[in-house]
Amino acid sequence: MGSPATRRPRAIRVPDPGRRAGWLELDTILRKRENYRAAFDQFDPKKIARYDRRKTGQLLRDEGIVRNRLKVASAIRNAKAFLAVQEEFGSFDAYIWQFVGGRALQNTAAG
Repeated sequence: MGSPATRRPRAIRVPDPGRRAGWLELDTILRKRENYRAAFDQFDPKKIARYDRRKTGQLLRDEGIVRNRLKVASAIRNAKAFLAVQEEFGSFDAYIWQFVGGRALQNTAAG
């Protein structure tokens, strides 16, 4: 049985823009993972939340990532939402754990 991880991350992983697009092959996205990390400032939510039109335009010209205006805008909105949750609850960790009363749930297989 594992133990819950409760450390505060220094950065979040922004879902790879394009990963949810049904027409994209997963291997295409996985091959571009390091390009995303570089393009999105190591997935630092504080930096991503401050992206402006100039940075959005830069991302849309970056051939190392899947370039889709809606997905880039979504990554920026998600970073802002993540930071808002941290502000309201003290940490993203505290927000998530509230749904299970701060305790790990142990499921058992029904036989």
